[in-house]
Amino acid sequence: MAIADASTLKLDDKNGYLKEHQSGAGGYRAFCSECGTRLMNYSPDRVSFFCISLSTVDTPLDLKPVAHINIESKANWCKPYEGIPCFSAFPEGL
Repeated sequence: MAIADASTLKLDDKNGYLKEHQSGAGGYRAFCSECGTRLMNYSPDRVSFFCISLSTVDTPLDLKPVAHINIESKANWCKPYEGIPCFSAFPEGL
């Protein structure tokens, strides 16, 4: 997942598979209704927070991780990259 500027993204749901679910925290999660893949999470305004699954992006990206979040619940086999900050939960202001 990557935090994104929603204004730079073009969403194409020509097949009508994109479905939303409002989470208990007040934000939204979007899924593919055909296969169940989580596609993105976002705030109700889609501006203050927008996080997209990078596996859904079909254009080249030159991105590198800048932080690990939610490592408190990471899988045992997941080893964070050295040299970047790690947060046990989602940090304020990120």
